[in-house]
Amino acid sequence: MRTATESGIRCKPGMCGGKPVIAGTRITVKHIVELHINGGVSVEEIMESLPHLTPAQIYDALAYYHRHQDEIDKDMVEDDKIIRKMARKFRLPLKS
Repeated sequence: MRTATESGIRCKPGMCGGKPVIAGTRITVKHIVELHINGGVSVEEIMESLPHLTPAQIYDALAYYHRHQDEIDKDMVEDDKIIRKMARKFRLPLKS
């Protein structure tokens, strides 16, 4: 179970499934990673779409990801499996 506090990132059971979030928000590290690394969205663009975040918070999330990449990547794969399963169940189209 995650409970660590690390440079602006919090993991608290019962909040966002215990996944790492930016302290004081419900924005997950995974969300920032999906935007920036997987989606090619710049830090500046993330700040425009989430104006309550500071550059330091975004960089803290990215740094946390790089320190815990295997764990977060595993979470993303598991989340993707759940989404695909639900999409099949309800016959929803998915982007590849």
